[in-house]
Amino acid sequence: MLETKRKIRQLYQFLKEANQLQFRPIRTFFEQPRIVRLSDIPNHPDIQIFRPVCNDDTLEVLDTLIRVKRPKLTKCPTPPGSIESWLMPNWGDPDKEVVVAKSLNTSNAEGESSTIFFKDDKLRVEDYNQWLIKRKDWVDPELSARRAMQVFEAFYEMYSALEKDGEELELLVADGIIILQTISDIDGPVTVHHPVLLKRVELKFDANIPEFTIHETDREPELYSSLFVDLQEIAPDAIRTRKNELDASGYHPLGWGDTEAFLHAFIQTVSPLKGEYLDAPPGDGATTTPRLYRDMMIIMRKRVVGLANAIDAIIDDIDQKDVFPPSLQQITGTTGQWNGEGLAVGLDNGKVDAAGEHHFSDDDILLAKEANNEQMQIIRRLEHSGSVIVQGPPGTGKTHTIGNLIGHLLAQGKSILVTAQTAKALRVLRDKVPEVLQPLAVSVLGSDQSARRQLESSIGSITERLTSDTAQSLLQKADALEAERKILLNKMKQLSSTLRHALENEYRDIIVDEQKYTPSEAARFDFTNRGAHRWIPAPIKLGASLNMSEHELNRLYSLGTFYTADEERDALLPLPELTALPSVLQFQVLASEYKNLTTTDLTFGSNHWETANGSSEDLEKIIHELTTEFSDDLRHQAWRPYAIVAGIHGGTEKEMWQRLITTIEAAAEAHSRHGLVLHHRPKLSEQLSLDKQRHIIIEIIEHINCGGKLGLLQLATRSEWRQ
Repeated sequence: MLETKRKIRQLYQFLKEANQLQFRPIRTFFEQPRIVRLSDIPNHPDIQIFRPVCNDDTLEVLDTLIRVKRPKLTKCPTPPGSIESWLMPNWGDPDKEVVVAKSLNTSNAEGESSTIFFKDDKLRVEDYNQWLIKRKDWVDPELSARRAMQVFEAFYEMYSALEKDGEELELLVADGIIILQTISDIDGPVTVHHPVLLKRVELKFDANIPEFTIHETDREPELYSSLFVDLQEIAPDAIRTRKNELDASGYHPLGWGDTEAFLHAFIQTVSPLKGEYLDAPPGDGATTTPRLYRDMMIIMRKRVVGLANAIDAIIDDIDQKDVFPPSLQQITGTTGQWNGEGLAVGLDNGKVDAAGEHHFSDDDILLAKEANNEQMQIIRRLEHSGSVIVQGPPGTGKTHTIGNLIGHLLAQGKSILVTAQTAKALRVLRDKVPEVLQPLAVSVLGSDQSARRQLESSIGSITERLTSDTAQSLLQKADALEAERKILLNKMKQLSSTLRHALENEYRDIIVDEQKYTPSEAARFDFTNRGAHRWIPAPIKLGASLNMSEHELNRLYSLGTFYTADEERDALLPLPELTALPSVLQFQVLASEYKNLTTTDLTFGSNHWETANGSSEDLEKIIHELTTEFSDDLRHQAWRPYAIVAGIHGGTEKEMWQRLITTIEAAAEAHSRHGLVLHHRPKLSEQLSLDKQRHIIIEIIEHINCGGKLGLLQLATRSEWRQ
């Protein structure tokens, strides 16, 4: 048992290291798709933050952490009519100052122009000052409401992304930003700027209010330990100590003094000599000194570290287990079987107990898709208990397993109800069900157009099946398929046995002239002597005779010296069929035509031909093009003869057709550009002036005309292009 645990622990450690090589840890949180800092959330009545409080060594965490209602935005007070024409644009923007024109040019009834100044009318100045007071009272609340609206819109983007790709994304609250320049064993010099204390949360939306709320989950806070695995000068055992402390105490990323004390201890663990805890973000950026500061935030990221955390939990749990799945024992090479409840490995034949009840065998399990031993164990467990729980990280085959279970239960004449938290999960599962069974998968609560179409299709397929087959015909088909299945199962067992023997032969010694060779030794010998013996055809049956005498063998080798390689390749070509060869009369006609061609003057009309060294295939291609060009379908187009004649005559007639072609191509290009404009809907930037935008557009066009591309590198190095 100790040997089994040791090998399984080594196996999972290898999987963890392979996962870290495939999924590099995210070093800086700027690489995250969406981030909301709590320090950027304004103090507004429509936003509430509930941070957990530690009382009497007990951490009290409310279910709801953050509430964000949609704030009500208001318009700027309308200016009096006496000053409205004097105000410059954007006077209704709370982020911008009000600018008044100093003077205006007007004209009287006689058409004479004059200049009037804003300060000339005291009543106008008084109206302006009173309006400024009203606007000032409006600006501060409106700025707070607009910043609250930005937070609401950020939550809406997160909610939309989670609804679309909820199986690939996760939402976290995070704190404890570590900033450091160091060396990675995998990536070389790296910059680390990422929170280390994370906790999974859930985002909900109430459309009736409307309001977004972030709720607690049953997931415990976690330490982003994958960040430090490949970093030099950081001891993994010390990080593991802090991780165990976090598992015992559960410090919350939104906590108060207890969380701050944990982060103090953590940075000293990372670097006992140089680690620093800061009260604010450093102004000089990342250095070789590990520094940590608090900056609570909400992060939405891809689930790239879940597998590593799951493997860590499995490694910690190995010492507590006494039984392991047989698949792990097969991989590690340890013997023994998992004889747990309903999961014995050797269930092959059905048996009848004392009460006369039949117990199913593996042959009774009818699956429509590929299955492994774990899926077979799930089905066996269902036969002995009323329920089973299957869990695992994304991409491990849970949906595939459910699709197999549906086929197995339908084969037993049962009805299945599948429920899920989202409609997308049900659609994905329906695609995993075999096509022949998909019409039986009816969405009960689906209200969209797709669900209704699926319901209509299912009803039509079921009705068609009921009207086209009778109970007797279906039973006959079932019996025939059952007999065919038994034949296939027996054949599969024979093939499995043959495969097992073939695999065992990879480890058995090879005996030649009573001398034993291991397969690896035989492979090395074959590789070393492949040049001298590659003439031997394969495969060769042991003990087979040459079926030729010594004289014939010598003659075979001598022929190899007389014939060239081209002659050997020509000899390998198949002989033509006699029926495909021309008859004597046909050959005489062909010979006569060839003789006439060699003696006849063919110079007539040679001025219309171009001399070329083309092959017969090229001539055949030209004939095909001429035949196509002057086919009946094309000759019926009335304009084609005129275009051909104009091309022959040239001059003005040809120029008219060329101008028509140019006009058509220009119209097609204009239509394509118009389609691109409708598709991309470009718009001018509100932050840059028109002259600046024109200059940038000219630069981009020149870059593209020179063969350049608008890739990630160009947009990253030219920020104005990206705007």
